[in-house]
Amino acid sequence: MSTLNREQWQALSPYLDQAFQMDESERAAWLADLCKKNPALGGQLKGLLQEHAELEQEGFMAQAPINSLLDANHLLGQEIGPYTLISQIGQGGMGNVWLAERNDGRFQRKVAIKFIHLSLIGHAAEERFRREGAILGALAHPNIAELIDAGVSPSGLPYLVLEYVDGQPIDRFCNHQKLDIHSRIRLFLEVIAAVAHAHANLIVHRDLKPSNVLVNKSGQAKLLDFGIAKIIAENSDGSQTVLTKEAGNVMTPEFAAPEQMNGAPVTTATDVYALGVLLYLLLAGNHPLVKNSTTPAEMMKSIVEAEPARLSTAATSKGNPETATLLAEQRATSPAKLQHMLVGDLETIVSKTLKKAPQDRYASANDLADDLRRYLDHEPIKARRRGWTNVIGSGCHYCGCDRGSHPGEDGSRAERFCLRAIEAQ
Repeated sequence: MSTLNREQWQALSPYLDQAFQMDESERAAWLADLCKKNPALGGQLKGLLQEHAELEQEGFMAQAPINSLLDANHLLGQEIGPYTLISQIGQGGMGNVWLAERNDGRFQRKVAIKFIHLSLIGHAAEERFRREGAILGALAHPNIAELIDAGVSPSGLPYLVLEYVDGQPIDRFCNHQKLDIHSRIRLFLEVIAAVAHAHANLIVHRDLKPSNVLVNKSGQAKLLDFGIAKIIAENSDGSQTVLTKEAGNVMTPEFAAPEQMNGAPVTTATDVYALGVLLYLLLAGNHPLVKNSTTPAEMMKSIVEAEPARLSTAATSKGNPETATLLAEQRATSPAKLQHMLVGDLETIVSKTLKKAPQDRYASANDLADDLRRYLDHEPIKARRRGWTNVIGSGCHYCGCDRGSHPGEDGSRAERFCLRAIEAQ
């Protein structure tokens, strides 16, 4: 890919936009005429278009749009306020993120600088980008990546200066560290705290997924990317603004709630559902619904209609013993013990977060956190199924029946399982 300085890019940008709006025959004639009038400019533009065609033919464009590639050429080494751009560390549909470091000598600090794609300037996405800055400016929480500054680059690109989180997505971190179930829950409680803080400020994240929850080298979870977040009180009548409707079409289907797929109103319960999907993934190592979906239609049908497999079943599938053993090892245990831990209360908690109807889920992220703390503290959870007793030691924690019982491995908790539950293990 050709390297462009700022002056070259500013000269080429409007011509490149024109070229992409033409069909091949029209573009060829137009480009030939431009080369005659301005050979240097025409030659550079012809080279960029050729590189674009080659990348597209190789299938590279499915992952890295031309706008993103051109942004990278244009931004490398550029100074943004007191920061110098070092390398691109992320990219998506709306923009890209760069690692930068302080350059004024006052102190050393690395930051992440997020830019919007050039092609989105002047569109609704630009307003969403600016609103992301306003949202982050209203949030101050140790588990949310901090907004440090915002502005417009010398070339006219809006940007956000964010706390740089040097870490891994939460699922990879947990697996690499071989965190046990209780440690995973404790880390997940930090994520819930961040989401609850956003909800308290009338903000729904709408895109909770592993890549938006990084764990730094200190083991602290950080929630990122409020790019498609919704302000709950946008309209007093509860309807959506045009901006929100457009953002609502941007989602990660695997972590979207049924109401997002159906175009129904989005509320804090939408984030509760996504938290449930993430928790299921951390505990069981599998997605609750879309594992076997091969098309967008199948995925949507699965999310809207299908019921997830039991948590303990997903983690200990008898059909693939090697996978079950690996999942258990990543959780510092054996398949049998993992199933024992996931059955009962944890299944009940996760099941409640994944209810199809928003009103059937936990009323808030804090309520979900409360039940998880109750589980960790060996106390009865509030989401216990109807007919189950909240008296520890009475009733089966597997199916709720009052038949023969067996004390759990943890004597302080005195979990009890009927003979049918023991045989199922």
